[in-house]
Amino acid sequence: MNDIVMLGPQGSGKGTQSSLLSEKVGMPHISLGTLFRVEVEADTDLGQELSAIIAKGDLVPAALAEKVLTARLGRGDAGNGVILDGFPRTMEQADSLDNILGPLGRKLAHVIYLNVSDEEAMKRLTGRRVCTNTSCERNYHMEYQPPRKPGI
Repeated sequence: MNDIVMLGPQGSGKGTQSSLLSEKVGMPHISLGTLFRVEVEADTDLGQELSAIIAKGDLVPAALAEKVLTARLGRGDAGNGVILDGFPRTMEQADSLDNILGPLGRKLAHVIYLNVSDEEAMKRLTGRRVCTNTSCERNYHMEYQPPRKPGI
């Protein structure tokens, strides 16, 4: 396996770079946050449990994260490796990742850390916008990639 972890502070470009790398190397880009949101939107039992945790602003416990990620890694497109975006975030999650990958016969090939200054991260974060139309949900940035219609 060629599993890759993309780390860095919020606003460092983990999602953007993971998506670009995914297209280039043909490995799926997996964001644990996105997997959580899919469960919540599907209103599964797990989604309801995740929703309560997320609503409080807490980190999802390692055991739940393991369950969600293990299920995703079992899908066919993950067989040759994946790009994990923003997971692990803590030492507990790093240990959890070992617990997930080991039994599956996988290990990390690379860890990429995106280092940006606090000032640059803040600039990137405060300029972010997401289209609220559920058929779009496109990401924009007020300076780098502004919406097509100003103010909308």
